[in-house]
Amino acid sequence: MLQHLSQYLFLLFTVGSLLIPFSRICAEKFIVATIHPASAILKEIAGSRITVHTLIRPGNSHHTFDPTPSDMLKMKRSMGIFFISRELDGWAAKNHISKHFEMIQMLPKTYLLELADSDHHHGHNLDPHFWMDPLTVKAILPGLTGALCSIDLSGCRIYSANATRFSKKLLNLDAEIKKKLKTSYGKKFFIYHSSLRYFFKRYGLRETGVLEPVTGSEPTPRHIAKLILLSKKQKVQAILTEELYPIRSAKMLSEQTGLSIVMVDPAGGRNGRFKYEEILFYNADQIAKAVK
Repeated sequence: MLQHLSQYLFLLFTVGSLLIPFSRICAEKFIVATIHPASAILKEIAGSRITVHTLIRPGNSHHTFDPTPSDMLKMKRSMGIFFISRELDGWAAKNHISKHFEMIQMLPKTYLLELADSDHHHGHNLDPHFWMDPLTVKAILPGLTGALCSIDLSGCRIYSANATRFSKKLLNLDAEIKKKLKTSYGKKFFIYHSSLRYFFKRYGLRETGVLEPVTGSEPTPRHIAKLILLSKKQKVQAILTEELYPIRSAKMLSEQTGLSIVMVDPAGGRNGRFKYEEILFYNADQIAKAVK
């Protein structure tokens, strides 16, 4: 009988240990952000009041992302889903099981940039990479604060206070990046994917050529040849690319022009690039090194 009792207690303990984390997930107050930059910004406002979960893991593309059943369950149980734009990660808006918020729509129109003519790959003409400019992020804070207040009214005072603190941090961040890139002003770069245009505009950098003319396709030899000619006419500093994209064409261009390849990372979420300011500082440092 003692043996049966011990087996029963062991089974009870095992089932209980499995149910405790499940109950915590069910009781947890949380929102979902599609990509890491959105999550990093929201965490500054949410603080410890609401947990922010990120759907797309670092290194994965939002173009090919396919939500798992676990992702769908997380979205269903969330208090709200925050996504960048209908063109970038608009699949989140197709989920009708939770409130969803399109972040780019919260920005004043004067802050928005249009995509280059050759880069209308997201379906419309708005450049979705607004998070690469800290002052543009500052302009979105009232909208994000209002969205959080709409799903958690009792926490509104906390969100407003956090947004005020974050707004001051963004001003300091902008000033520090300007110092870092003081000698880079007006410098020209090739870039694999046109994801730094907000950053470039804010800090006076110039995007002279894009390796990827259409998202998801590598440049043709003819396109590479055009960039080689362009590099001879312009004083291009370096070729900027990301780990997410194929390196072959960047290497080919580098070999033909003598330009160095410099890694940038607008997505963050790994290798010490978790907080919003860490993402921007990393990119500023990489570009500053390229100019030296």
